Amino acid sequence: MRNQSLYLACFMVLFGLAARAQGAKPFQQDAGPGGIVSMEAEHYDDNIARGTNKWVEVGPTGGFTGVAGMQCIGAGVIKEGYATSAPALGYRINFVTTGTHYVWVRAYGATGDDDSCHMGLDGEPIPTGLWMSGWNVVYAWSNNRSGGRATFDITSPGVHTLNIWVREDGLIVDKIVVT
Repeated sequence: MRNQSLYLACFMVLFGLAARAQGAKPFQQDAGPGGIVSMEAEHYDDNIARGTNKWVEVGPTGGFTGVAGMQCIGAGVIKEGYATSAPALGYRINFVTTGTHYVWVRAYGATGDDDSCHMGLDGEPIPTGLWMSGWNVVYAWSNNRSGGRATFDITSPGVHTLNIWVREDGLIVDKIVVT
């Protein structure tokens, strides 16, 4: 009887996870002039592992919003080929506004060796999402990247996936806002 209860509990957990993945609605962009989308990092649609490394929920960690943050440990530094080699988080967003969008990430890096990530769209790296940084020792908002601000262009309304890839493991991503 005890084993049956354990099997039933495991089935229910797996069923719940599958239902979330299949039935999750995309985040909705606000139709107002700012076109804001706000997402807690732990509310991802995709968590893609690479080898034995993947993003995991961490917390509670003082200073973040929501229930948890997302962190990847053990992946090292991934500067090139990250779209196919780095652990990734994906956030589906229904965009109603075309044009240039800015990505702001609220995160925490304990040192200068774990304070950056990459950003892209629909599983593809983009030059304006390469090497986002600006988080060190405290939770902070940043859309800085190597060479400018983190942006992407939406050419047609509809559902697109915002991707966050590990650049330096250890970064804790708390919240993502698109404007």
